Amino acid sequence: MFLAALPCLAVTAFTQQKERSGVKPQRGKPVIEIERNISLLPAQPVPVSPHPIGDGQMPTRQAAKTEELPFYARHFASNGAHSRLPGVLGDRGWKLKWSAELPAKAVTIARSGSRILCQCGAMWKLFDAAGSLVREDYSGRSPVVIDPKTDLFQLITMTQSWEVRRMNSGEIAFRNALPYDESYSWPVLLRAGNRMIACARVTSPFGHEEQKPGFALIQLIELGTPIDIDPGQRVRNLKRFESLRLNVEDIRVVSENDVIAVAARDVLVLFDTGLQVKAVLTGSFEPTQLSMDESGWMYLVAGTGDGRLLWILTPDGARAATWTMLPTAGSPIQPPILGYDRRIYLCSRSELVALNPQGHSLWTQTIPGEAVGAGVTVDGRVLLSASDAVLSYKPDGEHTVLYRFNEPVATPPVYTSDHEILVGAGSRLFCLALKG
Repeated sequence: MFLAALPCLAVTAFTQQKERSGVKPQRGKPVIEIERNISLLPAQPVPVSPHPIGDGQMPTRQAAKTEELPFYARHFASNGAHSRLPGVLGDRGWKLKWSAELPAKAVTIARSGSRILCQCGAMWKLFDAAGSLVREDYSGRSPVVIDPKTDLFQLITMTQSWEVRRMNSGEIAFRNALPYDESYSWPVLLRAGNRMIACARVTSPFGHEEQKPGFALIQLIELGTPIDIDPGQRVRNLKRFESLRLNVEDIRVVSENDVIAVAARDVLVLFDTGLQVKAVLTGSFEPTQLSMDESGWMYLVAGTGDGRLLWILTPDGARAATWTMLPTAGSPIQPPILGYDRRIYLCSRSELVALNPQGHSLWTQTIPGEAVGAGVTVDGRVLLSASDAVLSYKPDGEHTVLYRFNEPVATPPVYTSDHEILVGAGSRLFCLALKG
């Protein structure tokens, strides 16, 4: 049952303070409106005051914990989209260990120990460490996301069923129906204890009626403890069912620990996993890529009146550093890649750029072929897929071709403490192992 007795809240952020950020305000026009809906009760707006993004201090930060781990939870590694590959790469050669046929090009690859998840077309496939198929089923309009703490993975299907499945077998552990339609796509799914959160981009479905503006939605389901399920694996003891609706059409969402950051045109909003609004920050920018590290620092690529910039933002949203991209540089094809040593890498189709932790340029290398995506290992190597090859870039920018395929690569490389490289190429999933 939904808790209908809980109060309804809503948040509306206005532009009264935008003049201080150098942006000419439109009097009375909201930067963002956020409505909280609990169960089936109507939303009640509660206005709050935004603050312009200000400048902050850039401290000398210690390196992130350089621990090898057996999991890569989702596309771009985590809900923080930091693209860290939790394994030591080294300098040895690579050979093909196995490959598996797919019904279409791979879209995402994730791994947890001896289980490998691959999304391809409208399907997901679960493989064991030898490349044998364990289970397959239809996916939907969300990524498949692993929760290593529970040995489960989750997705939202085309029928808007929020499924949680077992990593060892792929069988459904529990599920819950969502009251939405095919106009909702869900780029971020996360779990924090008994809270499950999904973030959606929503577009008006095709029809003869006038097209309405799109919006964004953050959905929270709080599970009872222990979880009580019926014979159809549906949860019977939900403690909370609520959502936040944001009147912005194009969002970038990241999350680490108890923080959710949502960037949209001219606004950055910080929430906790209880869907409480922590900060509404405004400026004049068009976000294109966003990532977050384990401490809540954010790395935002955005278009502004001063060109395309990378902002390094503190956990409170203060701008600690800015790096200006050259007008001739290509646009990054993925969120900023965050090294364990706090280096930052920006990958476009044709170039890989390395910045130091303060956002100063270290080097720029032309990528041979066309890049598909990249990640950074525990020992500071950038693993990159481009054209028909997997490349490794050392910290000084020198690169080596690790392996060439007979067809174009389709995904960024995945690498963990298992010391195997997983990558999609053509309509196959490939697993590379160390020589010797």
